[in-house]
Amino acid sequence: KGVASVVRLTRHLDSFDIVEHAFDDVAGPHTEVLEGEAVSVDTEGKVLTLRDGRTVPFDKLCICTGARPKIVSDHARVLALRDTASVQELRDKLKSCRRVLVTGNGGIAMELVHEITNCELVWVVREPHMGNAFFDEDAADFLAPALASRLASAPVDPVAPPSNPCHRPVPEAGSLHCDDSAAEQATASTNRPHTLPGSSLGPQWMHGSLGLEYKPAQPHSKEALGVLQGGSTSTCTTTLLHAHQSPSQIFFETCCEVVKVEDMPSRHGTQSTDALDAWPLAVTLSNGRVYGVDYVVCAIGVDVAQSITGNLVRNGGDGAIEVDERMQTSASHVYAAGDCAAVKLDTHDAIHRPWFQMRLWSMARQHGVWAAQCMLQRQDYEPSPMELFAHATHFFGYKVVLLGRFNGQGLDKLDSGYQQYVRTTPTHHYIKAILFNGRLKVLMALRRVLPS
Repeated sequence: KGVASVVRLTRHLDSFDIVEHAFDDVAGPHTEVLEGEAVSVDTEGKVLTLRDGRTVPFDKLCICTGARPKIVSDHARVLALRDTASVQELRDKLKSCRRVLVTGNGGIAMELVHEITNCELVWVVREPHMGNAFFDEDAADFLAPALASRLASAPVDPVAPPSNPCHRPVPEAGSLHCDDSAAEQATASTNRPHTLPGSSLGPQWMHGSLGLEYKPAQPHSKEALGVLQGGSTSTCTTTLLHAHQSPSQIFFETCCEVVKVEDMPSRHGTQSTDALDAWPLAVTLSNGRVYGVDYVVCAIGVDVAQSITGNLVRNGGDGAIEVDERMQTSASHVYAAGDCAAVKLDTHDAIHRPWFQMRLWSMARQHGVWAAQCMLQRQDYEPSPMELFAHATHFFGYKVVLLGRFNGQGLDKLDSGYQQYVRTTPTHHYIKAILFNGRLKVLMALRRVLPS
């Protein structure tokens, strides 16, 4: 993946498109592309070893192995969004879906909940409010009306079959699709060989990877895109697949998480006379409630990829490679950037600087550019991405801009002397600013994107 149409919005904030390139497009007179999996690095001998035994000598090395999505189960009906192929797989499977459970409270989970249509949704989050990765309770309350009309109380019997007789046919045991190629696709999905995942989706993934063009110069609203469409409809017609998209009913489960995913027959025996067997999966939550669903989509974060071994200092928490502000590891000629790296600042600087690390595509891009400049000793050409946290995105039809420690992260460690100011107009905009000793430390802004 690469970027195109880069627009510099501020010193620390860019707008850009995500594009996919063939390896041949990257190769050039000064660039050689090797396909393989790196497994170890000899920092003293300056040699990188690949899984097939090849070795690559280097003068300087930058490790950008990224991270892998966490999943709650390795069941074939448990999906995680990582790359373009996984999004396409989700879109195809939703066509036969009546109810899907989404677990997670970050950006991908929020986009999925907002965009999926024509099937019931169960949204499971560990926190008491939505969007905890980005928003405090006040900001979450501001966004709540965007989903208010779709929220519903948990069904009396969450594993009972749907009352609407016009749902798509129930998938057969072991099947992943309800169309004519069900058997072939189910076999391919259940017995899929181990393959290396593609690169992460990046911002605007709902647009680029699913065939919807996003132009930074044109403000857009993502309402009713209709690309993630389930198989439920309110009317019995022969044109079921072409029915107009309808908002999905949402069962919002807070302060809990998924603890078990199992096949429904394994819970109720092999007999199919029990109505509970209408769902292929039974998902148990930590609050004791059990839901029958067709699929589970995990958006609960990522684990750092630790496929490369070597004598590099790693973070004790998640195993990320520790780097300094110049993206250098414990070996001066080895650098790391992106999700696999953990920037370590001195304690005083880490508290007072309006920056902290999040695993975002935009931040990974900044760190990659910065690492390249530092490797060439040309860091004066670019501002350090660690000067100010800056992120812009869209949620629920709102343009969102986050600057500094936007949720007040770490402010409890500062001395008294900071004030918080909030200005809001319901359903239109929400602005929060935090000042410390009269200087702006935090800015969170949400503004409704209106049709042009």
